[in-house]
Amino acid sequence: MLGPAGNHERNLGKKAHRWRSVLNEATKRHGVSDFHYIEERNGGLYMVGSRVSLDSVVTRFREGASPERTVQSFPTLKLWQIYGAIAYYLENEEEIKEYIAEGERELERSIPPLNQQAPELFSRLEAARRQMAPKRT
Repeated sequence: MLGPAGNHERNLGKKAHRWRSVLNEATKRHGVSDFHYIEERNGGLYMVGSRVSLDSVVTRFREGASPERTVQSFPTLKLWQIYGAIAYYLENEEEIKEYIAEGERELERSIPPLNQQAPELFSRLEAARRQMAPKRT
């Protein structure tokens, strides 16, 4: 029987296989032996040689940040790496959007709601919210 850690490892294996396929497909499409900007690690897509995830860079881009502004958020990266990540995203937009959405869904499933995680804190926050709400007459 697999516990939570076993399920996590199995899920990482499935995700790693799927995203490795995305990378392989992009490699075939572009006729290069490897992608210079993106690598698959631990079931996720990362900027080569860094701990910065592709979705972190893509999220900044989708929020409207310029590559020059984005590189300020990730000082371990070079500007050319940011441009490479954006180019990779634009070439594989649907797959990367699904990758990001899947990560968000997984996060939502893995974190219990605050009312279950810390019921006392949740009650205090709810009481404060009600107290701050304008009184209706």
